[in-house]
Amino acid sequence: MSLSDNAPEGPFLDVRAVHSLLGPLPHGKIGSLPLSLLYFQLDAFLRGAAKNYAPAVGTIPLRLLEHNRTRSKNNGRCDLLEVDADVVFTYDAATKHTDMTFKAYFEHPGFARPPHEHRVVLHILVKEDNKTQRSISIPLQALMQRFGNPEAGHQGYCHTIVFLDDGGSPIEEWRYVGVTSRNWLVRMEEHAEEIRGGSNKRFHAAWRTYAGNCNVTLSSELVVLNHTFDGIMAWEEEQVDAEMQRGHCLNMIPGGFKGLRYLHQHRIVTKDRLTLEERDEAIADYVRRIGTPSRLPNLLLAKLWLNDDFYLKVLAGRDDVLTPGQVLAIRRLHMEGKSSGLIAEIVGARNIAQVQRVLDGRTYKRVV
Repeated sequence: MSLSDNAPEGPFLDVRAVHSLLGPLPHGKIGSLPLSLLYFQLDAFLRGAAKNYAPAVGTIPLRLLEHNRTRSKNNGRCDLLEVDADVVFTYDAATKHTDMTFKAYFEHPGFARPPHEHRVVLHILVKEDNKTQRSISIPLQALMQRFGNPEAGHQGYCHTIVFLDDGGSPIEEWRYVGVTSRNWLVRMEEHAEEIRGGSNKRFHAAWRTYAGNCNVTLSSELVVLNHTFDGIMAWEEEQVDAEMQRGHCLNMIPGGFKGLRYLHQHRIVTKDRLTLEERDEAIADYVRRIGTPSRLPNLLLAKLWLNDDFYLKVLAGRDDVLTPGQVLAIRRLHMEGKSSGLIAEIVGARNIAQVQRVLDGRTYKRVV
């Protein structure tokens, strides 16, 4: 029996799963992207994949369907097909243009993910009119027919703040790892309420600081689902430990059962086993007790200021300082014997003192 024999006659996507995992977003949209547009275009893309891609990639949707039909539960989590490939769905709000493509990492070993991260992820990237970007990622398999109930058990998610250079390439990432027994995007909306309310939790302060920055992408990913309570706590503990070791973690305390022990040791709670709701309340109490906001260290700017190109672009974009062109003109005119007063008039400096500081080498040393 071939894979095509098990293909559904109807849609590849399960509309109920799409709405249960993505529908809780306000107004049936992901930013400006209507959920209905995503559903119909993505389903057509998956159904046509076998015709438009080589077999190793084009058969992935059918393999996901077949795996859904035969999948099992392993270690308290949903068993996902271990294929190192993603589908990227991009929506430009200004032009209403959409684009879809496969990213088959197994065809490019240099980009391959670790074996334990092999799965097919749907990345939904929305570019808004104001040039800000929001990304939602989710296991594609959970949105497809025959998967079962994607909201059963516990879900693990990761919110990421990605800093980009002018070419759109990532420079640095900060991550917050969380778990929930409810829908992950409902939990995200609760985070959003806390962010708008001025919460001083590290993740909330960082998200609030960088929202709307065109060089920042705010990403939310549902990483695992259908976990047992013990399984999801073990997953969170492992993930937060890894992020803390990398030094780019936005979690306030360790994850999983280690985090519960942390709260108990710091006398925030009197027992070391809590529900997730009780833990959220305990962490909020912990933040109130430490008294000062936990702010995201601005390592991004510290790194960028070491880059001369970034430095020059900042100067060129500000009206309260001299541009690189003005600085170079000041030096050239001085070499030609012009007075500081005349130079200030020619280049449009604020005053003679501003010109003199450049000539004395006290400012703009990196403009050459």
